[in-house]
Amino acid sequence: MFRLRKPSEQGVRGFISQQQHSAFSYPEVGASANDVPVRYNVDRNRVLLGEGETTWRRAREAIRGWQMFSMPWLRLYWPTTPIEVGATVAIAVEHFGFHSLNAARIVYVVDDDGPGLTPAEREQVARRGQRLDESKPGSGLGLSIVLELAALYGGGLTLSNAPIGGLRAELVLPAV
Repeated sequence: MFRLRKPSEQGVRGFISQQQHSAFSYPEVGASANDVPVRYNVDRNRVLLGEGETTWRRAREAIRGWQMFSMPWLRLYWPTTPIEVGATVAIAVEHFGFHSLNAARIVYVVDDDGPGLTPAEREQVARRGQRLDESKPGSGLGLSIVLELAALYGGGLTLSNAPIGGLRAELVLPAV
């Protein structure tokens, strides 16, 4: 919805409250766990941010700090929102003298109770065609496809240590 005025904080709080439990505007929520639905395009552009633990840590913290919304014409309400399933934020956009408000909801946070991955292994498994266990079937495409889809929808995927000891995969996607 376009507005002539910037939304008030009270208006944004009401909007987030309303959007938290609303249905998604697309029926394929979770469909990308297997194959990409036919009508979706996959953006295969990539940028190498760097290599190693320091780059990994900085990228992870950027996603946790909602930095993908750090642009002059956007305002994120509120960047202190924790990364957890169901958490909803609002993104205010100013364009051509108009204002609009969009919601984004965290759909998945995946924790594993296994041994987890080292920072170097987390970086490796995110690369297309890379696998850690060659004794099991697979192509090494799964996480790279998830990363591409998340970016396509304006979101992101973070791999980190889970509170229960294994791997945590955090997928952030817009709600609309």
